Amino acid sequence: MPIATGEENRLREDWDQIMGENIWTSSSGVDFYPELLKLYMTLIRSIVSYGAEAWTLTKKEEQALLIFERKMFRRIYGPKYENGEWKSRTNRELEEMSEGENIVK
Repeated sequence: MPIATGEENRLREDWDQIMGENIWTSSSGVDFYPELLKLYMTLIRSIVSYGAEAWTLTKKEEQALLIFERKMFRRIYGPKYENGEWKSRTNRELEEMSEGENIVK
């Protein structure tokens, strides 16, 4: 069942508000990782994988889902500060942070 336009817009607004300018910490220094990860796992991932039990995925489609998930994790966890410069997290680091669980499994 497709998402109604009004509900889709509300979800997009909520996501944009949460994923605003500084998504990693609040002004009081509170870490948002758990909340953002919970939002992704319960809302976004469930919408993306709706009806997955009946899907027959090709390798290309599996790769597209894995790429999507890595992009979400990079956005949630943000860059890392290492040796005086900011670096993007590697795929291996993201896999370790997600404890080996991915959207295709």
